[in-house]
Amino acid sequence: MYKVFIENTPLYFVKNEKGLKSDTFLIKGKPNAIVLKNILSTYRNASSKIRIAIVSDEPKKAMHKLFENYTWVEAAGGIVRDTKHDKYLFIKRNGFWDIAKGKLKKGEDPILGAQREIEEECGISNISFEDKIIETYHIYDTYGKDVIKKTFWYSFTYEGDDKLTPQIEEGITKVKWFSKTSLDKIRYNTFASIVEVMDAYSHFKQS
Repeated sequence: MYKVFIENTPLYFVKNEKGLKSDTFLIKGKPNAIVLKNILSTYRNASSKIRIAIVSDEPKKAMHKLFENYTWVEAAGGIVRDTKHDKYLFIKRNGFWDIAKGKLKKGEDPILGAQREIEEECGISNISFEDKIIETYHIYDTYGKDVIKKTFWYSFTYEGDDKLTPQIEEGITKVKWFSKTSLDKIRYNTFASIVEVMDAYSHFKQS
């Protein structure tokens, strides 16, 4: 299964209906520009959360086909755990809590790119790679150009005492460590894709 977040709501790409909720609207057949236009209109005008799934023998190929006229961008970031205090690093960007991440440079390894972005955006250094969490996709418009962003998410650990410094020029106004019991504060003021990453991280830690 693949998900592309549109207006903070996922569009699913699946091989079959297994695991989908009964109220999911199914689209079968080859996706095209007309299908995409109708999907976007439905998501943007919906008065409540809806579920749409495109059913295909090759979900990933169907996703790429549907968004073939979009500019594809790759980014990377991750959740950092302070192993000394068992706390987790989050940023506040444009009024919302978020996970540090940023666009990859051409040819840059996603793990190294995630590490670079986290350290730049948060003012810390020497974080250590732990594992891969998940990949997410979401679309947005920038200066009239349609973009789909694929983000690689990783887990990192940290043992230092650097003073947290937000990268103001990137719209970041706060960087903060959160205890596990206070993570609901993030969930109440963030994006659905970030909740997806947090859930995947929790599942990874429990497995």
